[in-house]
Amino acid sequence: MNPNPDFLSQALETLEQALREYRDNPHLLSSRDGCIQRFEYCYEMAVRTMRRYLALQPLMDAEQAHAFPYAEIIRKSAAAGLVAEVKLWLDFREARNKTSHAYDRKIAEEVYAMIPLFAEECGKMLGQLRQRIARND
Repeated sequence: MNPNPDFLSQALETLEQALREYRDNPHLLSSRDGCIQRFEYCYEMAVRTMRRYLALQPLMDAEQAHAFPYAEIIRKSAAAGLVAEVKLWLDFREARNKTSHAYDRKIAEEVYAMIPLFAEECGKMLGQLRQRIARND
């Protein structure tokens, strides 16, 4: 399947909108929770997009790429130039894993604190992906 950047772009736009809404209304916990939920699906879309990109690379078997564990997707995406910092993306994974416990105020605040950086890094990854697609890499 093609790593269509439009789906990730749309998901990222909704995340950025939620971040702006929460910045404007920090007293509304439902806005913070909306950011966390949008982070969840944006993160999942980013990982799927990376996986799809990797599956199309020369010397990469598509079936093999779809079986990679998350850490391997990140390492290979870094090697392909899609992401710059493996550790940072692993930290995003950890934050994503915590979202099932986001009903805990402290955990929700920890997860939310990662989301603006994730949005920035996801935007960079999206830019790299678009460059590679334009060059037909």
